[in-house]
Amino acid sequence: MSTIVFLSTYQEGGLFNPVHLETYLDHYRGSHKRLEVSSRSDSPLGRHCSAMNLDIVDGQSSYKLECVYQGSKVFEYGGPYVALYNENPFDVKRDRRIYSSGKLTAFYYKGNYWDKNELDYFYDWLYIGVVYSQNTIMSQLCNYSAFTDQFFNSKRSVSTQAKSCAVLVSLIMLGRLDEAMSSKKDFIRVVRDYK
Repeated sequence: MSTIVFLSTYQEGGLFNPVHLETYLDHYRGSHKRLEVSSRSDSPLGRHCSAMNLDIVDGQSSYKLECVYQGSKVFEYGGPYVALYNENPFDVKRDRRIYSSGKLTAFYYKGNYWDKNELDYFYDWLYIGVVYSQNTIMSQLCNYSAFTDQFFNSKRSVSTQAKSCAVLVSLIMLGRLDEAMSSKKDFIRVVRDYK
């Protein structure tokens, strides 16, 4: 089975040159077909799969994935801030509540509480849940074995859409996607098995 990789292209002082990233992938990981997953991707698929563009449909309402992710955060001194679901996804990260409410302690979304030991799983579950309902997108993502997110910075964030794509494709290849998406508990168990 192929290895699915994700890479952050962010580095202190700027972004990696995509040519350097391609050289890295070719030299150290073998030849991988790479997809940049961000709002500035060269690929229409990569732009569509950005958390800024993916829609979470909830009944008659539709929210951008990035807004739900930010609005579901629970901090030491506040949250979740569900009003953020309705904000512009490019503005939501700058909302003062995100930075003035203390440390991130959990996520709360649709009756599910994701504690501090599950923070890394929440974003993957949320992201994969959106793409899970879009068979065409899932099959297109399976054409790639490396995913990048040029804006991910591990010093400021716990999650990246590139990793979520890698987890999704891995679950598909393992034949465990349906099992993982059957419940929060199953998602954590299945994904933890392969970390």
